[in-house]
Amino acid sequence: MLIVGFIGCLVLTSVLALIALFFVMSNSAVSLGVTYLVSLIAMLGMGCAAFATFTIFPMVRRFSEEKVEYAAKSETYRNAALTDSLTGLQNRRYFDDTLKEYMREFSAIGKPIGVVIIDLDFFKRINDTYGHDNGDLVLRAVSICLQQQVRGHDILARLGGEEFAIVFPNVDEFSLAQLAERVRAAIEQIHLVLDGERVAISASIGGALWDRMENMSSLMKRADTHLYAAKHNGRNQVVMSENSNFRASAPRRQQASA
Repeated sequence: MLIVGFIGCLVLTSVLALIALFFVMSNSAVSLGVTYLVSLIAMLGMGCAAFATFTIFPMVRRFSEEKVEYAAKSETYRNAALTDSLTGLQNRRYFDDTLKEYMREFSAIGKPIGVVIIDLDFFKRINDTYGHDNGDLVLRAVSICLQQQVRGHDILARLGGEEFAIVFPNVDEFSLAQLAERVRAAIEQIHLVLDGERVAISASIGGALWDRMENMSSLMKRADTHLYAAKHNGRNQVVMSENSNFRASAPRRQQASA
């Protein structure tokens, strides 16, 4: 804006100098020295205006274009840093940052938050039996399934490996268990054909309801403890506390000896 204003002043000065030059040339009473001085000012003004038009303006335009391009690239890099490249889901960094923000906001309004951690059952056997490319297909299929189960304000992320997590804001423990069971049942409906064999997928889920006193690490540790209990109790189930589980059906035996 300062450059544009400066150039505008140059143009205005040139115009005024031309007007003055026309005046002094048409007035014989004006001395020759004054005429030369006004002519010099007019020529300098026009020269500066021409220089600005053909040099400074293009520089300003290129700078503006580069600034827009830099902002777009920065946004792209930022999104890439917060996104899991394999599944397209948010990654652990995004999950942690957003969960902390949710905890601050919901603490202020006195609303609950639920967290579930989802771990695919026998995923290592799938990788070992069918290869990592097919393992990636399983992760993508599960990611699509999870995206279909979450609500608009939920946080879904891949934490790493075969582990995913969802934050369900504004739920009580029973609602959290129902949502987690819905996720488990949806994953159980995934059937993939890997190397000509039909393979069933299942997941164990551990959940925890934030007590509005603990920090994020404590909340995630409780959910992870419940996930371990779900694994220990036979897999393909939801565990919400140390002494109970929420399961609609008995665990199925995985094909591929999984």
